[in-house]
Amino acid sequence: MLDYKKPAFWLAATAVIISIAVAVCFLTNPKNEPSNLNNSPANESSLTLDDVVTLSQKGKNLTWEDFEQFTYKDTGSGLYIRVYDINSQFSLWIGDGKLKGSPMYIHLTDNTDPADYIDIRTEDVESFIRKHENDIYDDISDLLNIISSPSFSSATGDYIREHQSEYDKLLSYGEYTLHYCFKEFLMDNQTDLRGHIMAIACQDIMEEWGEILTIDGFVENGQDWFEAFQENAKSLQTKYTLEEIEELYPGTWILLKIL
Repeated sequence: MLDYKKPAFWLAATAVIISIAVAVCFLTNPKNEPSNLNNSPANESSLTLDDVVTLSQKGKNLTWEDFEQFTYKDTGSGLYIRVYDINSQFSLWIGDGKLKGSPMYIHLTDNTDPADYIDIRTEDVESFIRKHENDIYDDISDLLNIISSPSFSSATGDYIREHQSEYDKLLSYGEYTLHYCFKEFLMDNQTDLRGHIMAIACQDIMEEWGEILTIDGFVENGQDWFEAFQENAKSLQTKYTLEEIEELYPGTWILLKIL
């Protein structure tokens, strides 16, 4: 689970206008590998859609061991059935009579219609997710509205901590959250609390991928952060090919595809 933390993006003030201070350049580290298991090792993590897409590339070579690093719920009786909650829209179900080797099934399931699922080893995960894109973006919008709902505190971090489970679901959409937020920022005027939360979520997702933007000076709101991010993206475009940007700066690459 990702806790709210922004050492380079200090947020303090009112629910709408918050000053932030941070330093200038992109630092790229290798993408983090997923990590964890059920009864809570220290490196516990939740399964995300990005993880599912990556794991699906192993096809029929996927085993129970590939999922040991993620949290799950046991629901089986007679069979071993583990459910990995991804977000409001999706969950992953894995089942078999034994806990070694290749499971009987590994189903990515639409939570709104349990009969709507695919086996990620043999079917197209990205096409299945795209089929539900409108539902995904509706859910992202709803999550942002919940997180930015009234609180006793005026600090952005407190809003996130008050709605931590919703914030974690927002992060779990990964590329889809970035795509949604970037499009909102491109419409301009995202200067309120919701804009701040979008900027922080974008940073947390990209930092998980090894992409960190630091800004020299002060920005007052999420829209200002995005403008700085967009300028940096255009600058990187003059130094690298799109293929290199996709590899080194995946968040920037998503923005450049939209522009």
